[in-house]
Amino acid sequence: MPMPPLRQRGSVIPGGLLGMLILFAVIEVHIAKHTLDFTRSDYWDWRLTGRYAKHSTPGCQVLCFGTSRIQQSIVPKVIEHQSGLKAWNLGLCWGQAPATYFLLKRALEAGAKPTSILVEYHPTTLSEDPWSAKGFWPDLLNFQESVDLGWSGRDATFLASTVLAHNVPSVKDRSHIQTMVLEALAGRNATMCASTLTSMRNRNINRGAFVMPGDVGFQGKVGENYQAAFFGKPWSCTSLNASYIRRFLELASARNIQIYWVLPPFAPELQEKREQSDNVALYTTFVRQWMAAFPNLIVLDAEHSNFAAKVFYDASHLDREGALALSAMVGNQLRSVQGQPPKDRWVTLPQYQAWRPAFEVEDVFMTQAYLQKHGTFRR
Repeated sequence: MPMPPLRQRGSVIPGGLLGMLILFAVIEVHIAKHTLDFTRSDYWDWRLTGRYAKHSTPGCQVLCFGTSRIQQSIVPKVIEHQSGLKAWNLGLCWGQAPATYFLLKRALEAGAKPTSILVEYHPTTLSEDPWSAKGFWPDLLNFQESVDLGWSGRDATFLASTVLAHNVPSVKDRSHIQTMVLEALAGRNATMCASTLTSMRNRNINRGAFVMPGDVGFQGKVGENYQAAFFGKPWSCTSLNASYIRRFLELASARNIQIYWVLPPFAPELQEKREQSDNVALYTTFVRQWMAAFPNLIVLDAEHSNFAAKVFYDASHLDREGALALSAMVGNQLRSVQGQPPKDRWVTLPQYQAWRPAFEVEDVFMTQAYLQKHGTFRR
């Protein structure tokens, strides 16, 4: 009796699923190739800084770490002019304490051998959970660093979401992609390309610093957004942030690197409110505890150097004129410490004095003008 013919088995992967996977791959590749359009400029800031740590720091004697407050107030070219020490700024927009540690570790592993480090910790970021910057982490952390932070924070969800967003661009940039689609349907352009290119060129030209324009008309008023950030509750540092500060200081100390904890100025009205709320006293006590634990830690305090409101871009960030003045002060201090370390390791910097460079320092407005004229980005 003849046997009925055997039915051929279908494809192991259903055609519909295969087509969906191909479409998914095509979309992800497209997004990955057009990150200037789809990735927020402040996320790009973290990606760019991660690259700087690996490729730009070897050969530098001074490295700067922290938030946008140091990124926008310490100009490496001025530091070098005043101290003779080549510098690079690795400050981050909304920089987090764990990020400073990972950037230092990455720079040292790349061959950097700094003799001095400038570090700044924003009081607000220290009082908040690093997960407040969850959208930023995928553009900075590699897998090993993601595991480190996830394990330290005892948060498997953070690890999984960060690794996924790092490897699947549409997950990381979903919010902005949605905005771009809605804007496109309305006939508007929502690309971040111009903003990102401006940031990239300005930071490349200024060795990692992001120099804000001067004379922007800031009057010194403290906006409502500062109320919750600075005065919602008595200041304190989270245990997770403190653990990464310790690891940062221990890593630098193990390499015999001189550490400078920089306190950039706040606008006068904001500084006054901070002092009235006792937050300055709480933060000062916190910093002095680290000084006691690390003899190679020197504080450079510019909070009482009389920086007028007119040299600020906003209440917590200096403009071009303020940044030049503070950079000159810090550069002078680095030069003097090379000869003789100060007896008092809490150094109150001099009163504000305008500083005019003999060389060009390109601010954001100048960068925008360059890009508009040339229509391209050049290193």
